[in-house]
Amino acid sequence: MYSALEQRHPRIAAQLAELWNEGAPAVDYLDRLLFTETTRENRHGFGSEVWLELMLLHEVLQLEHPRPTSGLATDIWAAAADAGPIS
Repeated sequence: MYSALEQRHPRIAAQLAELWNEGAPAVDYLDRLLFTETTRENRHGFGSEVWLELMLLHEVLQLEHPRPTSGLATDIWAAAADAGPIS
C-alpha cells in the first residue's frame, strides 16, 4: 500500500527517498516545499493528508539529523528575563 504522498506526488516522494540518508539536504528540501518556496504561481498546495505526512517526515528528519544551533537563533527576550525587573 502506498502513502498519500507516494500516490499523489510520486516525484516528491522519490526525491525525498533519494535525499533521506543525506540528512540536511533532505531537511532543506522539505523546508522549501513546506515553508519557503511560495513563488510558483501554479502551485495549489498540499491536501491535508499529504501535508500531515510531510510534516511527520520533517519532524523525523529533524530528530535524526539535528541542525547545529546558532548564536543568532536565540530568544531575544532571554537576556531581559535573566536581568530581572526594571527598577
